[in-house]
Amino acid sequence: MPAHPASASAPRRRAPILIALGAIVAVILGVGIYAFASTADSAVPEAQASTLPEGVDADGGITLGVDGAVGTEAATDVPTVELYFDFACSHCATFEEEVVPELEELLSAGEIAIVQHPVAILDGYFESAYSSRAAAAAMAVAESDPQAYTAFVAALMAAQSDMGSDGFTDAQIADIAADAGVSQEGQTAIEGTDYEDIAVAATEAAVSDGLTGTPSVAIDGEFLDYNEINYMEPGVLVDYLATLG
Repeated sequence: MPAHPASASAPRRRAPILIALGAIVAVILGVGIYAFASTADSAVPEAQASTLPEGVDADGGITLGVDGAVGTEAATDVPTVELYFDFACSHCATFEEEVVPELEELLSAGEIAIVQHPVAILDGYFESAYSSRAAAAAMAVAESDPQAYTAFVAALMAAQSDMGSDGFTDAQIADIAADAGVSQEGQTAIEGTDYEDIAVAATEAAVSDGLTGTPSVAIDGEFLDYNEINYMEPGVLVDYLATLG
């Protein structure tokens, strides 16, 4: 997919993933635009709400602590940088390789907080719904191995070039997780825990909040306009964050 020209969005109240939105998602590959039209609001059944993975918030966000692990102490009174990505998105893999390490330096210095949002906007291109399975796997790892979560995300993104036409199988994702330091418990969770519905609901909520494609970046709740701030270019996002004081 071409680099995504994310549209700017005014800050708005976020719709938690515990609200399921009926949706039509159209993907226009030529320009990387993802259009969304909601048709109804309905509460997700209580049984699903009770399965929210530990470390995953009601918006589908996974907050990293200053040490890079999920759920540990995060910096306060600093900009919150939210990263939206799909594991099937090639430009997300580039962003992970070239830009995320710069952000992790700011994270470890206590200069920003990072919330990651694995989403599933490309499911329609995989019979196996790979995007939602991969996002669900990330949620499972955030719960089982919070200290290995970022290594797993980086490894799954880096392996993207080896992915088949229907994505990786759950067993292959688990193998990648093992190489990234995820425990046997986490590997088993990837293959046996069903968080796909939560990943889909999180995606719908993100689109409702203004997500138009991946990778996307929001700072303190406001999506950046890719046409104004080319956050795909190394150094650009760091420089922009420096202007926020």
